[in-house]
Amino acid sequence: MDPVTTTSLGTGAISSIRNAVDLGKNVGSHELKAAISDAYDDILSVKARILELDEENHSLKTKLAMREEIEGPILPHGYFRGRLDAISI
Repeated sequence: MDPVTTTSLGTGAISSIRNAVDLGKNVGSHELKAAISDAYDDILSVKARILELDEENHSLKTKLAMREEIEGPILPHGYFRGRLDAISI
């Protein structure tokens, strides 16, 4: 998933929760406010985790691309040829 799309999803969800918080302020129910606050905290946690996973995904794709640059094993001795940083993955 594109990081921009991921961020947009998280931001949209947070915006919805903020709207619910504003509506809850007018209602005056403490339980509703607490539930909305918990939901808001959960959404922030999910957004943070999604961003972490996007970063990890990007890193793994970069490493995979570097591995694909390695040639080998080259017969008859089984040598490999490629970038040294790609070989150490």
